[in-house]
Amino acid sequence: MQMHIDEFYKGFVEKVAAARKKSYEDIDKIAEGRVWAGEDALELGLIDEIGDLNDAVKYATDLAKIDTNSGNYLKIYTKYSEFSFGDMAMKVFADKLDIEALNKLQGSEIFNLISNDEKIMMMMPYNIEIK
Repeated sequence: MQMHIDEFYKGFVEKVAAARKKSYEDIDKIAEGRVWAGEDALELGLIDEIGDLNDAVKYATDLAKIDTNSGNYLKIYTKYSEFSFGDMAMKVFADKLDIEALNKLQGSEIFNLISNDEKIMMMMPYNIEIK
């Protein structure tokens, strides 16, 4: 699990560094795996300005010189999904562990804690299209 978290973090820092035109090391020194509040991120140069999805859409439509009075310039496709941490752990480790180790993981206390019957629901913008 930690390996996947580390890979995600590394990819995220690489993208931020490229967008900010800074080195990976410069961004990693600031980020340190933390989540920054908007004002702090602005002060540290991690973001250009504070805004929400509506601000981002307005910025993009202004940049592209799109007439927003038509009403048909924006489509947001939303992805709904549900998952349990236990299911995710099994997928992550299934091809990395042998059967004996996998059986030990499934019977462990930590696995039981993260794989209860409650699923986590998430909804997030999946694709935003501005025409």
